[in-house]
Amino acid sequence: MTAYSDLGKKTTNEMIEPLREKMIGRELMYVNTRISDKALDSIEAFEYSDLGDALIKRGLPDDTIFRDGLRTATHTVLLNTIVEGFLLERQEFNNYVNNGIPIDTTIAMVAADKVAEKENEAALVGWSLDGTVYTQEGMKELTGKSTESTSKDFGTFGYPLDKTILAIDVLNDAGVYADSYNLTLNKTQYGELRSSISTTGESEWDLVMGALNEGGSSMGKIRKSSDVTAASGFLTPVDPTGKYFQMYETYSPTASFGYDSKLGEEDSPVYGKVYERVGFDWKQPTAVCYISAI
Repeated sequence: MTAYSDLGKKTTNEMIEPLREKMIGRELMYVNTRISDKALDSIEAFEYSDLGDALIKRGLPDDTIFRDGLRTATHTVLLNTIVEGFLLERQEFNNYVNNGIPIDTTIAMVAADKVAEKENEAALVGWSLDGTVYTQEGMKELTGKSTESTSKDFGTFGYPLDKTILAIDVLNDAGVYADSYNLTLNKTQYGELRSSISTTGESEWDLVMGALNEGGSSMGKIRKSSDVTAASGFLTPVDPTGKYFQMYETYSPTASFGYDSKLGEEDSPVYGKVYERVGFDWKQPTAVCYISAI
């Protein structure tokens, strides 16, 4: 193992835990790590036809029952690199190699934060190659998403709970059911919900959390994100198996270091980067309910 790869491994291990706290998109969907290949450009994911109604039979299942769910088509999930680069002084690196003086990896941690921010944006909003049309849609910009637009200002006690229940009903009407749901809000509405207390001292936060987890699970959460525009948010099912949507991670967030061979190892600054390869598979766009007028 070279000094460059050794520093990369140590830095990667240091940044894993802090990154987990910042990657909101990963908290909202199943992360599929079964395919590991950073050079892979895309994944062909299967689409399944809708199932018909179940049957009631007097006897045991036999060869007369219809088999639904044939793999009739595929769709392409694009994989993209999210990366942030930085520099280390050659002298600092040499002191690490020759004298065992630890390197201040703060700049690498900042780079990791930038990658996390961009991943959140890609997951929640989307990414555009030309700045106009989405090359990869995010949760709140999905074509075909469910919507709930009844005016319910979160500054009024009772309205956040009403809006949450309406959004759950919209998902249920779209055939989306879960034991728990996640509610993601702009920071303003998140703050209003946090401070919403009835005249009798009842916390609306607790009421909304109860509605999100009415199915008995406690996995549903309320989250805030700067990627959600003011007076809006979205509701999604807790989806631990990727039934409705998932994120493919073919290369996990990794720090690496190297040098410019044209300058030579003795003179070149040390170039660092943090990068990953991810793609988003929106199997059922209607499983995201965009909510507005809050």
